[in-house]
Amino acid sequence: INAEYGGRSCSMSSLLLSDDASSEEPASLQDYSTINEVDEREDRSSEDGGDLLSHHRLKKTDEAKNLGNWESYTYVFNSMYGFGVLALPTLYQEGGAVTITIFILFFTFLTGLSATILTEAMTFVPGNQQFQRRIEYATLVRYHFNKPVYIVFQVLLNGTLTAYNLSSIRVAAQSLDSLIGVIWPNKTCALSFYPHFGFVIRHPNYFYGNNIVMAITLAYVLLVVLLILLGRLSLKSNIKAQAIGILITFVILVIFCWHWGEKLHLDAIPTWTGKKYTQLVGICIWSLSFASTIPSWVNEKKDHVSVNKVIWYTSIFSFALNIATGLLGGWAYPNLATDDILEPMTSAKTHILVKVASYCYSVTMIMSIPVYCITIKNNLYTGQVCGHKTSVFFGVIFPWFIAWIFNSGVYFATMINWTSLLLTGVVALLFPPILYIKGQRRQMKKHQAPKSYVNTMPKFWIKNWEFPVVSFFACCFLLLAFQVIMNLYYQFVLGQNIIGD
Repeated sequence: INAEYGGRSCSMSSLLLSDDASSEEPASLQDYSTINEVDEREDRSSEDGGDLLSHHRLKKTDEAKNLGNWESYTYVFNSMYGFGVLALPTLYQEGGAVTITIFILFFTFLTGLSATILTEAMTFVPGNQQFQRRIEYATLVRYHFNKPVYIVFQVLLNGTLTAYNLSSIRVAAQSLDSLIGVIWPNKTCALSFYPHFGFVIRHPNYFYGNNIVMAITLAYVLLVVLLILLGRLSLKSNIKAQAIGILITFVILVIFCWHWGEKLHLDAIPTWTGKKYTQLVGICIWSLSFASTIPSWVNEKKDHVSVNKVIWYTSIFSFALNIATGLLGGWAYPNLATDDILEPMTSAKTHILVKVASYCYSVTMIMSIPVYCITIKNNLYTGQVCGHKTSVFFGVIFPWFIAWIFNSGVYFATMINWTSLLLTGVVALLFPPILYIKGQRRQMKKHQAPKSYVNTMPKFWIKNWEFPVVSFFACCFLLLAFQVIMNLYYQFVLGQNIIGD
């Protein structure tokens, strides 16, 4: 794993500095030197976190941090605006315009607050009051909890990030195969494993419908070559490609809005409420949660980059795009029978410009895949779970071994619905307040007062921090529990498909 520091390239192993390399601190951090020394002496004796904390002694100067303002906005936007947005038009048609808009606004606030809470929790690690160390999400959990909890969390975190990759790979492969079907009329080729083994040439929809088909298509192979190369790079090296992808995405969204605006059916979406909400929480969490990738960004951002501005400005902008996509897409295509709005937009009756834009949209959105690959790689390596080569394998290569299994529409929708509730919800919404509570209590035990080192929270929050944080945790927990119970009730008591027909 390579990262550029001071204009030179060095391995991650050399960045995980030993004690003799940690003696130099930036002048801007001198105010924290005394408190850091006291905290470090106390935490070295900790059986759970001491060894790991010592391993992560990384003092970074501003020159060593790669991501400035525009790079930070690019990274966070790619983390929160992914393929989940394609299911919002169907969600609007099932739940109603006002109800779904309120829920999306509410979840945007929850996920933004969760990311902010997590950054505050990172500063409670000794020596990291201004993000001087390289503390990944899993490292933070290991500092506060024992090894069994840490192992469980690694499974949850990397399972969540891998699931994001699997869904992104599937949607991107489907769109690229459809594009191949335009060049090679209604055809693509694949190595099929089920229901028949061998090389087959079929219409692209054959591989991605509700029938169970397991095959590695031509588009899948092309994506493997491209994204494994991108996934091996550092965050800084990926940012330029991601920024280009975002600019193309904005152009494509303008084309989409023009296309949708020409064929609006305002009665396609109920005004107030709908009849089905079994996917509401799952899709909102899947579409909006991004806290899992925030620690990797914080470790790379420059000191002058504001955590609050990046998180909340990007959240507001993403909220506006989500509402526009959900409402306009839902009004344009009444009675959607799919969770992917791109499918009807690539039909034979669609304008060629819209078709090309739909294919390109998926290709540009795959830029979020390297973000998750790098985050998995960093968490495994810096958390001492495995070595460099093994972390690269599980972060960058392993998802491609299994993603083709979820080409089937039924498998794909089921994976998103349950993964978002059981993995993403726990990692992105429940763990951040838990880590904040444990970190703040350590601070109060040592310094007799609550602390906020980076001022991401308002003063009244810090002064009375327990009530809002515990309330946040309780709200998220009840939402997740309610949706899980509802899904189980629909599926096993009523015998209805929670995902649709």
